[in-house]
Order: sequence, then C-alpha cells, then structure tokens
Amino acid sequence: MVDFMYYSTVFLGQELTEENFPYFSRQAERYLQFVTAGRYKDVCEDQQEVVKDCICELAELEQKQKNLESKIENGQVISSESVGSYSASYVTPKYTEENEDIQNQRYSVVKKYLAFTGLLYRGVCHVS
Repeated sequence: MVDFMYYSTVFLGQELTEENFPYFSRQAERYLQFVTAGRYKDVCEDQQEVVKDCICELAELEQKQKNLESKIENGQVISSESVGSYSASYVTPKYTEENEDIQNQRYSVVKKYLAFTGLLYRGVCHVS
C-alpha cells in the first residue's frame, strides 16, 4: 500500500532506508490489519493518505522496536558499556519500560491518524 517513494517524498520520513522500508512497512501493515480488523485496505480515496501516513509512522516505530530487541542479548539488556578493554554490564528485565512505551506509542499513532475514520470501530456494521 505504501512504497519508499511515498515515505520519503510525501510523508518526508528520514528514519528508514530504501532497503529496510519494505520489511518495516509490512510489519506496520500487519499491526494495522489487526487493529482495524482488516478494513484499512477498503478506505475511500480521501482517507488513503491518512492510512498511508499511519503506516509510515508505524514503520518507524517497528524499527525502534527491532533496535530495542537487538540490544537484548540472552534475555538481558546492556545497561552500561566501556570501550577500553571492553566491559559490559547487563540487567535482566521482565518487561522493559522502553518496550512498553513503544507498544503504547503504536496504538497512539493509530488513534492519531484513524480516530475519525471509523476504522477502529470493533462492532458490526449494518448495511441497509
């Protein structure tokens, strides 16, 4: 639904590269698929830009999530590092505040873009 050209020229995103954009935008679309019960693909033309912008911002958050996960080694997060004669200290988080913050940010992004589109409605739509 969104390509790198849209991300870089219309959304004006700078966090993702052309190489990693397809992966993170796909992850963002999967999340959007979940929260909209698959209805995001069927929006009218005047709402498509809002959905695309939402995917772009979610893709950037997906990258932040991936970067956070890459900091975790064997279930531990590096809490401090030294360079000379390399040293590292680790903590074992049950659920890091950063991870929780990213999860909250994901839904906040969706609400920011889609709150008034009807896409977040979880009930049954009656067609007359």
